[in-house]
Amino acid sequence: MALTRADVIDAAMGILDEYGLESLSMRRLATALDVQPGALYWHVKSKQDLLAAIADRILASVPISPPDASPTAVRDVAIAFRDALLAHRNGAEIVTLAQALADEPLAVHRDMRRSLEETLDPTRAAWTARAVTHYVLGATSELQSRADFTRAGVLTNDPAADEPEAFLFGLDALLVGATR
Repeated sequence: MALTRADVIDAAMGILDEYGLESLSMRRLATALDVQPGALYWHVKSKQDLLAAIADRILASVPISPPDASPTAVRDVAIAFRDALLAHRNGAEIVTLAQALADEPLAVHRDMRRSLEETLDPTRAAWTARAVTHYVLGATSELQSRADFTRAGVLTNDPAADEPEAFLFGLDALLVGATR
């Protein structure tokens, strides 16, 4: 059976979810797929390309709101965005890296901006979408980092005590403040 790009991404996601981003190397990925590391480069140009593909896979479950959606749809998209990140170990860190490497904003960011343009001027819509994107990535990254530190024995408290209500409070504060 010939190796495909989807096979490479699937195996990378498996390593990521089981061991974390710090353990995802091209050598480990090649070993998991029982190929030489050079064979991976037929399917991904670099580790950065692999991380971007993983980020795309992580974000694939985030629904895109219809073009005529109201700004209230941004809240639902942000919650789905967070859920997608939490579904994968180090999901927020990977998506943050992919965003930093990308030439344009994430699709989820563009979708929120488009929804916000229904009631805000384009500049405020762009700024609000950026703030919400950064809020979701930052809050989720902190939660996932705490989980990693707990697994490593550095922290003893339960990172599952995330208090989703606090996340929603912050999200709502951003959205309400932006629409004033």
